[in-house]
Amino acid sequence: MGGSRAVGLAGIGFVVLTVGRFVQLATTERPDLAGPLEPVGRYLDAHGTGVAVGTWAGLVAFGLLLVFVVGLARQAQPAGGLASSLVLAGGILVLATLTVNSVMLISGINIGRDGDVAEAVRLLRLAPHIDHFMHLPNALWQAALAVLLLRTRVLARPFGATLALLAAAEFVVSAIGLATSEFTGPERLPFLGLLLWVLAAGVALLARPGSRHQPPGLRPDSREIPESVSG
Repeated sequence: MGGSRAVGLAGIGFVVLTVGRFVQLATTERPDLAGPLEPVGRYLDAHGTGVAVGTWAGLVAFGLLLVFVVGLARQAQPAGGLASSLVLAGGILVLATLTVNSVMLISGINIGRDGDVAEAVRLLRLAPHIDHFMHLPNALWQAALAVLLLRTRVLARPFGATLALLAAAEFVVSAIGLATSEFTGPERLPFLGLLLWVLAAGVALLARPGSRHQPPGLRPDSREIPESVSG
């Protein structure tokens, strides 16, 4: 995960898979889970495999996101430390939460296709609520990584400042959810912002000259010479 190129590719992979998942959700007409069971059963028979594949793809995407953010943190703090540990811990919590969500969705699909549509509907309605627990760990790793980026030169300072704003937005969304037990459309805005941020950061890493051999924390145009070379 230490090479800038590998880290950048992981970030781009996350964006590509996530956008593909968005397209699948937008182009597939989903039944009303609060309505009659028969249309839900027909939907699961017709589209269950595609939904399951898309769900697994979403899980892989967040695995790539974890590789991306931990790779950035280790470039900024090669020896480790509190901030990089918080990035890793927050990323693992997000991935674990999404894994639970994915397992519930795929279990619901399989149960529904086996005939127990009522139980499938219960799982399919419950699964999205699991996602609400992702906001706080999302804010945690974003804030920790923002601090690292602002203190080092792995990426330009605007990347760190923007990520700090996204972390603040995630904290607000998390607080609203905990206070009201309700989430509405606006909680997706920080994630959309994160998607654009990862795309820009990934492209910046890939476009960096000599990214495969660049020492962590140094800009490509840095003229600092390691002591082992300068004597």
